[in-house]
Amino acid sequence: MIPAASQHLLPGFQNPTLDAQAVFRVLLNGMSYPGRIFRVPPVIDTPPPGLGPAAAAVCLTLLDSDTPLWTDLDNASPVRPWLRFHCGCPLAEDAGRAHFALATEAVRLPALEAFRPGTDEAPETAATLILQVEALSAGGPCRLSGPGLQDDRRLEAVGLPPGFWDQRRLLGKAFPLGLEFIFVCGARLAALPRSTRVDV
Repeated sequence: MIPAASQHLLPGFQNPTLDAQAVFRVLLNGMSYPGRIFRVPPVIDTPPPGLGPAAAAVCLTLLDSDTPLWTDLDNASPVRPWLRFHCGCPLAEDAGRAHFALATEAVRLPALEAFRPGTDEAPETAATLILQVEALSAGGPCRLSGPGLQDDRRLEAVGLPPGFWDQRRLLGKAFPLGLEFIFVCGARLAALPRSTRVDV
């Protein structure tokens, strides 16, 4: 039986297993082709206010009870109980302890040094940041290169904090340490693994 306190929550995936698999395939493509924009399948009818369909689908696919999440959402946001109910993820107040971060307004993102970049022994423990931006398009001032990119690719994400790309460029020098990024806007996403080089 669903607890009474959770009955008012909006639904998540219609078919949790198949929907999560479909979104995960899109995420794998995103990581394999950095900076390329992909459309997330329509697997969520009504995301909670403040969360776009791609952001909601990515959260339902990646988060679980073993993945502490930092978010910029305040305690009154309906997204917090929605995530706790559908994902079971603990919410971390300290960004450095989070496996994932969700910034629904990317411009409010803390400095990237606040998040865990992994360790020399376990670089795969780096945090993944899900950043909801105002616009996402090919082109712009950021040139991406590296694994998965036969030719340079350009990506423009509108609504990032000042100095974001400079911080990301410095992180790239510490590879294999670093952060993984998933930019989401509406029903679309683009990924930026830590192996990708960024020049502005």
